[in-house]
Parts: sequence; C-alpha cells; structure tokens
Amino acid sequence: MPTVSVIIPTFNRAVLVTRAVESVLGQTLPADEVIVIDDGSTDDTRDVLTRFGNRIRYVFQENQGVSAARNRGIEAATGRYIAFLDSDDEWLPLKLERQVAHLESHPEIDFVTCRDSTDDGQLKTETYRDPRHQLRQFLIRPFYSNPSRYLVRRECFEEFGRFDPRFPPAEDLEMWLRLLKAGCRFDILSEPLMIYHLTPGALSCDPRRAFRGELLVREHYVRTLPARWDRWIVGSLFTARMHLTAARGLRTQGHLAEAGLHMLRSLTANPFGPQSHRRLQWLASFAVQWLRSETT
Repeated sequence: MPTVSVIIPTFNRAVLVTRAVESVLGQTLPADEVIVIDDGSTDDTRDVLTRFGNRIRYVFQENQGVSAARNRGIEAATGRYIAFLDSDDEWLPLKLERQVAHLESHPEIDFVTCRDSTDDGQLKTETYRDPRHQLRQFLIRPFYSNPSRYLVRRECFEEFGRFDPRFPPAEDLEMWLRLLKAGCRFDILSEPLMIYHLTPGALSCDPRRAFRGELLVREHYVRTLPARWDRWIVGSLFTARMHLTAARGLRTQGHLAEAGLHMLRSLTANPFGPQSHRRLQWLASFAVQWLRSETT
C-alpha cells in the first residue's frame, strides 16, 4: 500500500485543531503519519494535542508563517503522498481513500483536488482535464487553491520546490501554478470530500492582503503564457476575478466605497463576461448602501 503523510499547520487554534486531527484519524484509509506543525502558538495548543498520544507527531517551531510550517512538515514527512489540512478545516471520512485510489489508478496525474461540502457544483471539471490548457484554466479560475483539498505526490515537492513565502497569503495558489507551469498534471474529484470553515482572523479573511498576494501571482504567471492574445485574455479574466473577490470581502467588512471601486475595476477588466449584469447590479447596490451609510 502507498504511504500517506498528513501535515497540519496551526497557530493559536487550540479550540479548532482537535477537530481537524480527529477528521484525519477518522479516515476510512488511515494516514501513515499525521504531523502537526505548531507555528509558535502561545495558547494551549500543545496541551490539547496530548490526548492523541503517539497517533500524531507534534513539532513546535518559532512563528515563521504558514508556508514555513507546511515546508517544515514536508521535510519531516516520509510518505509517498502528502496531504495538507488547515487546522480550522476538516475532512470527510472518504477523503484519503478516494484521492489515493485516484492517483494510484492514474499514474499520469501528479496531484488531485476535490470539492468541499459547500460548493455549488456549477464548475465543470472537464474543462480542466486537457493537460495543454491546465495552467491557463487554473489562472482563469483557480480551483479552490486551499491546500486542505489536495493530495500531492512527494516527488512534486522534491523536483519543483516548496511553498514560497514571497506570495502571502497566496502561497498555495502559487504552488499549484508552479507545478502546472512545470508540466505536472492535476485532476478534480467531483465528490465533496472536505469541509471548509471560514474562521475570523484567518489570513484569507483579509481582502486587501489577499488582493496583494494574487496581484503578485498574476504578474509572475500570466506573462509566462506563450501567446500574446492568451496573455491578454487570461490577464483580463484573472484581474476581473481578483477585483471581484476583493469587492465581496471588503463589502462584507463594511468598506463600501473601497468595495465599489474594486467592483468597478472588475467590470472594466472584463465588461462582457457572463456575470457582467450581476456585477452591475452589485455595483448599483453598493452605491445605494454607501449613500445610505453617508446620510446616517
């Protein structure tokens, strides 16, 4: 049987990390090792994890960020396959069984991802399966770059490096794009196999920081596409999605004027997309909401 290493980076999430660990230990295909990298927690993370005894390996390091924690886990891992689980997420019981079986039966696939329990199912996975266009498709609409969804062959990290902390908090997106740029192939399992939890204070909850990280990724990878026309098309779609994501996050946090500006830039970058009418509606609602807030 192939060996699987699971890496769980965590920082000050004592109230959540046990749920993540339990979801790994409850897999129908048990992991060969579960490595929890504590990135300098100052809460009682170490204490709450003692209940798992030798079923996990606990590693503490001074706070260096999530990429350094994941990379430390890769260094410590011995498995043929490597999986990641953010400490505020959890897996459904069949996650490892389904993904390992897929990689075992498809030796041409280097890493595999999955849906989560909240996905709407509208994304057509077949558009990603042509290896000639996977980098392009992933740039247009990255298939949920959250590492909790992925299982990766170990040699991918040995050949093409590890998570790069120069792209915070988009290091995961950059990692998958780097593998695709190098010629690796990935696939998507249609079955929901994990649960994504939006945790207050998480890096992904900072829309400004997320936007800056994605902007760095855009500048680094869109220009590598061989055709000038493709660079323009993909760059426009990437930019529109990037501004749209920022607009949604900023609106949720009450930064209405800034959200409206991002929505306008999203519409400008891709004015003829299938969702343009919805973005116009949202922009109008932003304006109404902002005017009301200014008059109260």
